[in-house]
Amino acid sequence: MLVDEVLVEMARADVRSTAQIDVKVESLRRKFDSLRAISAERRAVIGSIRKLPVNQQDWLAGVQASVKIVVGQARNATRILAGAAAELLPPGPGAWSFSAPSAVATRGVEDHRRVECHDPQSGVSWIVFIYDAGPQIRLVTEVNEFPAARPPVAQLLVRLSGDPFAVEVKPEVMSETTGANPLRRLRYEAFVEPGDYAVFFKAAGGNR
Repeated sequence: MLVDEVLVEMARADVRSTAQIDVKVESLRRKFDSLRAISAERRAVIGSIRKLPVNQQDWLAGVQASVKIVVGQARNATRILAGAAAELLPPGPGAWSFSAPSAVATRGVEDHRRVECHDPQSGVSWIVFIYDAGPQIRLVTEVNEFPAARPPVAQLLVRLSGDPFAVEVKPEVMSETTGANPLRRLRYEAFVEPGDYAVFFKAAGGNR
């Protein structure tokens, strides 16, 4: 299949030199390797979800958001990749996404271990980050201004590397305002080891 794609590309571009052919072959090889990696991660996600005691079909039906976590052996090797897990499960209604924090939030220093999301309509804000100052590495999600009347967004952590597994991470209510429409601050926390992970978020009714 790779050879066929190379021949088609060569015919379209009228490629003649050996150097041009090598460039085309290498480009297609990278695409093939990327597709193969995504396919393997998708199988790990689906297989892990099917082993969950409950909610298997809910997760397989679609999610609102996702991020990929690469936890390195060295602190500076850890990364949170905002869009890298988007192809592992289908998007559900009202899908939303994370992005790298603004320069103001990080005082001008690029932070690869944190992503965030803010919904201007509801005022809800999300921050996902890696906390590794202690003896164990923790993946933390903090949610601010979340309406207390709504069920919390479900979070699923899936290990992609080594021996894959999936676990639903339950939030802790850190604080709650008073009044007619109380708001909560929620915190999701899970211990992780070096390896690759995907984190998925599923909201009731698609609301974040």
